[in-house]
Amino acid sequence: MILDIATEAMNQEQKKRLQEEKLRTLFQRVYEKSEFYREKMDKLKIDVEAKAVFDNLEKMPFTTDEDIKHCYPFGLLTMPVSGVAFFDYSLEEKIAAGFTLNDRMRRIEMICRSLVACDITMCSTLLIDSHGIGLDELNLMHQAAERIGITVLINHDKDLVNMMAVLRDFGVTTLYTSSERSKKFGAYLNENRQKCFLQSILCNASHCNDQEKSDLEKQFNIPVYRLYNVAEKLGLFIGNECVYQEGIHIHDDYFYVEVINQDGMALPYGESGELVVTTLSHEAMPILRYRTGKKAVMENSVCKCGRTSLKVQFFS
Repeated sequence: MILDIATEAMNQEQKKRLQEEKLRTLFQRVYEKSEFYREKMDKLKIDVEAKAVFDNLEKMPFTTDEDIKHCYPFGLLTMPVSGVAFFDYSLEEKIAAGFTLNDRMRRIEMICRSLVACDITMCSTLLIDSHGIGLDELNLMHQAAERIGITVLINHDKDLVNMMAVLRDFGVTTLYTSSERSKKFGAYLNENRQKCFLQSILCNASHCNDQEKSDLEKQFNIPVYRLYNVAEKLGLFIGNECVYQEGIHIHDDYFYVEVINQDGMALPYGESGELVVTTLSHEAMPILRYRTGKKAVMENSVCKCGRTSLKVQFFS
C-alpha cells in the first residue's frame, strides 16, 4: 500500500522539478538567515542565484558533526528562538535540533508513510515500547499511528511478563521497540516456551544493523522493518523499508541525498561511498550536505511496491 500516491509514486521529471525548486529556496534561505552557512558560501564564492541548481549543490559546503557541535545550541537556526516549537538536544554530545510546528507535522507525515509502507494500517494494533526509544521519537510515532487510524498502546513497564500479557490481551500485531529489547523479549519467549502472535516488528535503524535485523527475523519468524534516522538528535527520519525490503525508500521530496567519494565528489547510482543528506523543507534548522559517516549505495528504479523514490542500501 502507498499512503500518498501523488508524492511517493511521482515520476522522475516531476520530482526533479520539485527538488530543484526546494533547493533554490533552501540556498537563498540559509544564505540570508544563517551566518554559519553564509560565511562558508562566501568563502567558496558560491552564487546562490545560479540557475544550475544541482551543479550549485555540488559546490555547497558540507556539514559535519563537529560543525553541529560548534554551533550548539542556536548557531544553525534560521529564525529567532521564539519561532521554534520544539528542541531535541543532548547536553552530553552538544547537539541541538530545532523544529517549527510545520517541521514536526512533516516528520509525522513521513512516519505515516513509513508505517503504511510496512503494511501497518488501520487494521493493525501497535504497541510502542518505550524502553530504548527517545521520548520525542515515541511521541512522533504515537501521533503518526493515530493519524492513520492505527490502534495504539504504549508500554512503560520493564517487566517482559507484563508486556507479553499486553500483547496477548489486546491482540497486538506490531511491536515498535529497540533491537536490544526485542532480543530480550525473544529470549524470554524461548525460555518460557511461549508463542507470540505478532505479525511484524518495527525498529529504528540507528539501533538495528543488518545482522541484528536478520537475527530478529530468524528468532521471531516475522518481518522486521526499519525506519532510518541517520542522525538521531537531528531528527533526520530520511526513509524506511517497505514490505519487499529491497532497500531504504528515501523521502526525497523532503531530503536530497548524495553518495560521495573520499575526495567529496558526488558518485553516480550504483557506486558506494559516504551518504550525504540535505534537508529540503526544514524551516527552523535546515542542513546542507550533512556527512553521515555511513557507507551506502543509491539505486534509482521503481520498486515492486510502486514507489519511485530513490532507494539506498547501507553497508557496515
